[in-house]
Amino acid sequence: YNNKNFLNQIEKELRCQAEKVLNFHPVSHIDSHCHYHSIPSVFNLFLKVAKEYNVKFIRTQSEPFFIVPYKILNPKFPVNIAKHFLLNNLTRINKKNLENTTLDSNKSFIGALYSGYMDENSILQGLKHINTELTEIIFHPYLPKNLENTKRLNNYREFLITKTPLLKNKIKESGFELISFKNLTD
Repeated sequence: YNNKNFLNQIEKELRCQAEKVLNFHPVSHIDSHCHYHSIPSVFNLFLKVAKEYNVKFIRTQSEPFFIVPYKILNPKFPVNIAKHFLLNNLTRINKKNLENTTLDSNKSFIGALYSGYMDENSILQGLKHINTELTEIIFHPYLPKNLENTKRLNNYREFLITKTPLLKNKIKESGFELISFKNLTD
């Protein structure tokens, strides 16, 4: 994470991606696959590029610890606890660097603890541990062409819950307003 050549390559790639996306529409926020932008040296590159391209928001991963009892027996849970711990600690470092910028970020995050097998209860339990503040909920949705041949059935379930009006109502009843980053940049 401190290799100058590697960081220069990452910065070049970020610029290429930003310019390519900006050819089609404005960039509302920055995040990354597998949260690799959470590595502090990479996060600082994201901050630099975001400022240059006038991006207003960047994802941070400050997730409360919460238990959904029937989910803790899933074999993914121990790995997700480690991911949760790592992301929260990296976010503490990154938020200090974020203070020196004009960028904003979500205050809370839901999605690492039950990554790969999120459901309505995971979301609602997580929201019970958050004050009504800007919270990003992430999913890994997937819409397969053929349900019988998919190995990503949990991701298909995550796709389905994003379409559930009942969940949207329960989130609103919890005191949260559903928005996208686009709402924040208008």
